[in-house]
Amino acid sequence: MKIHKKNNTNFHKQNKEPDQKNLKQKQNQVRKKTSKSKSEQPKQVPFPPKVLKFRFYNYCKKYQNIKKVLSYALVEYWPGEKCRDNVCALPFSTPYVNEGFFLHGLWPQNDAHKNLVCCKTDVHISKAEQIILDDSELKSLIYQNWISVDRCGISIYQFDKHGTCSMKNFVGNNGIVNYIKTAIRLFKKYDLWKILQESDLKVVTNKLYNIDKLRNAIQKVIGNDVIFTCVEMTSIYEIKMCFDPLSVNTPNPKLIKCLDKNYNEEKRRCNTEVMFIHFPDFLLDPVTAPRSDCPY
Repeated sequence: MKIHKKNNTNFHKQNKEPDQKNLKQKQNQVRKKTSKSKSEQPKQVPFPPKVLKFRFYNYCKKYQNIKKVLSYALVEYWPGEKCRDNVCALPFSTPYVNEGFFLHGLWPQNDAHKNLVCCKTDVHISKAEQIILDDSELKSLIYQNWISVDRCGISIYQFDKHGTCSMKNFVGNNGIVNYIKTAIRLFKKYDLWKILQESDLKVVTNKLYNIDKLRNAIQKVIGNDVIFTCVEMTSIYEIKMCFDPLSVNTPNPKLIKCLDKNYNEEKRRCNTEVMFIHFPDFLLDPVTAPRSDCPY
């Protein structure tokens, strides 16, 4: 009997120990599952989720004499291509953006190989910037329509580089302001992405289209050709519309055919089949879109 008692005791001890081990193992498994489920719970996204520090564009180092302008190219860029290799964010001053082209600039052109850039004016660029930013209406238009996405101050930079060569067409005390307002007004007047979406092509992103069919779809609406610029031959980066320099600083600037050099550039840089890279969705939500420290 004593032996049986001893054996029973050992038996119970032997059975009890593995039960404790199993219990601990189960407890550990529960803890792991609980901690894992907690870590997998979605975290609240703060506003703004990220603030990026961007530097300003560099101004012209030297300036040349103003030359005769043969046409003005309104240049817009596609953010899908722009933000593919660049870190993009919106200034706090820009409340929101919609899917579509963004304004690059209004460029004076002549038939020389090089573009007209960095011209001498009577107003220093710092003074020109002050004139632009002192106009509250114009500043509001810049915030919403001439958006800096990878560096700061694109509108002032574009005036310094291209607007200074436009002052023979935008003369007088309001010449600087009128140049900026004209670029924004023309950009708002021609919603090229909407035109393409509503055309017979029903254009969408990440799909190849014949470049001439895209041009014709826009031509049917605006009554004039446009010029494309591509990256790696197939990804559309920019689109240009050209205007008569004699009417550019009027209420209704006249569209004209772009210069031969513009068509030649398109042939060098674009295939016959091209596409629009998907628009960066992260820019579309005004709450979660990354923001920059750019004032404009």
